[in-house]
Amino acid sequence: MAATIEQDQEPTIKTRTYTFALTVENTPNITEIVKLVELFPKWSWIIHDKDRQPDGTPKKNHYHFYVDFPNPRSLKSLAKELKIAPNFIQKVYSKKAILSYLTHSNQPEKYQYDISEVHSNFVFADEIKDDDIDVLQMYRDYKNVKAGIMTPEEYLARYLLRRSMSVFSYMRAFEMLVAYDPYFAYFRAKGDSRNVSLSTFRVPCSNNAYSNLNQQNSGTKSENNNSEASML
Repeated sequence: MAATIEQDQEPTIKTRTYTFALTVENTPNITEIVKLVELFPKWSWIIHDKDRQPDGTPKKNHYHFYVDFPNPRSLKSLAKELKIAPNFIQKVYSKKAILSYLTHSNQPEKYQYDISEVHSNFVFADEIKDDDIDVLQMYRDYKNVKAGIMTPEEYLARYLLRRSMSVFSYMRAFEMLVAYDPYFAYFRAKGDSRNVSLSTFRVPCSNNAYSNLNQQNSGTKSENNNSEASML
């Protein structure tokens, strides 16, 4: 009997971010839903009215929504509040991918909506911008530092003090440096390049410059930590 009950029960989905799409034709209360969504702490939506089927015929006009809450809430409670079926709502696994899809910027084969068509209560452009870096250019610039063409301060400011640079970008960049230059081999030997700090990144630089850069980096880390904590 217990096994039967467990099989019949639907898993409870709780998360902070959700997305859902609703057609205008099949959602007579779409205006009311938009008003409810715009009461949430963080939201974004767009009308897709220029989408096409593979055969070129127009798709039904529809809305795409993105909502973000400070704390996890259940999918069922959200569906109940919006008065829509729970199966229309999906948990967000990649915020950037979902937000990029609002304009189709991550799917160039589809109609490209202008960013001005997106409605949101946050700076939408900042959420979808590409924060990755060109690791080959990073290595070329490093060589320019060793050749005296670029100053160490310029190099560190360009790459190691970037607030928007992802952890993945840092890791990939250092791996590239290790692969191309034995000078960085000790990073790999340490076995944990995540703990590399400006004090261990020894390009030629004066002690005063390192002190100033470390102070700047300390403030940046604090801001980043607070920002990341608010997104958990």
